[in-house]
Amino acid sequence: MFVETAEWFVKWAGAFGGLSVYIFGYIQLHLARKKRTDDLFVTRYNFYKRIRSYWESTTYLVRADEHILNEFAEEAYFLFHEDIYDHIRSLKGKCFVQDKRFPNNSFTGPFISYLKIIQKEH
Repeated sequence: MFVETAEWFVKWAGAFGGLSVYIFGYIQLHLARKKRTDDLFVTRYNFYKRIRSYWESTTYLVRADEHILNEFAEEAYFLFHEDIYDHIRSLKGKCFVQDKRFPNNSFTGPFISYLKIIQKEH
């Protein structure tokens, strides 16, 4: 009886071990994807806070500087799609204080789709 039990255990130990490795690998892959998504969100949000702070510091007397906006736009090109890049470049010469020339009169609008946390159902 003991020999049969030992043979059965040896026979199935490899299968159980392989299944355990597969499950562990799948969990690790899922966690790595989640971390990458979370890290990208944090990086984008920090970028948004920096440019919003700069934008809110502009006035009728101190308008958005092209050189500074170009630096922001270059960084945005790699973090977002071209719509944010174009949005930042459109701020040249404008200011925060209710400038009617500003497209859609909203700074935050284009960023919203990138700064939402989307929960996927499994």
